[in-house]
Amino acid sequence: MAVSLFRNRGASEEERKYHLPFFLKNHRKRQSCYKDALMIDKMNMSMYEDIDSITKIPSFIRTYIYAITGLLLSGINTPLFITIITDRNFR
Repeated sequence: MAVSLFRNRGASEEERKYHLPFFLKNHRKRQSCYKDALMIDKMNMSMYEDIDSITKIPSFIRTYIYAITGLLLSGINTPLFITIITDRNFR
């Protein structure tokens, strides 16, 4: 557990959420840091929307999807690799 520059006692909810250091609490740059943290949070939400939609699928169904995808890929790649290894014209 990281304990150092961050004091969560007496910190606002936003400061706790974005882990702003205590020395920025009354600093002039606090507002810009908070705005930057909000902007980064919005960017992260847009970046990870696809991942969030994947995690909504139950884990046992995801396991079958990954297994089937792996079998299909190996079923396609294995004959290709055998052809490349055995066929002299590929070299």
